[in-house]
Amino acid sequence: MNNLELLRHAEERGRILQLLADTEMSSVGSLLPGLELSGYVISPESMLSHCRYLQQSGYIRVVRTRDLPGWRADRRPEGNPDEPRFAALLPKGLQLVSGQIEADPMVRF
Repeated sequence: MNNLELLRHAEERGRILQLLADTEMSSVGSLLPGLELSGYVISPESMLSHCRYLQQSGYIRVVRTRDLPGWRADRRPEGNPDEPRFAALLPKGLQLVSGQIEADPMVRF
């Protein structure tokens, strides 16, 4: 991956955090149109990758399909039960967005 792609991914992650800062919690799928309106057209796979990074860094909490109330293994809906459905901004993510903690080179605003 070249430097331009790394920079683009960092900007996409930053925009995801900014969108979550405005809504606190959102479905992962509804973040895609918000990103598109901001000029970032990304695939659902890229969104999952960004969510994974942001969660592992402690910036967001992701709720998977299997974590939802009423989910049962014997009644599996279509799709992957480990796929993120909702994302919520955590305090560390809000601090990053507002500049209260040291910048993360993998997230850019």
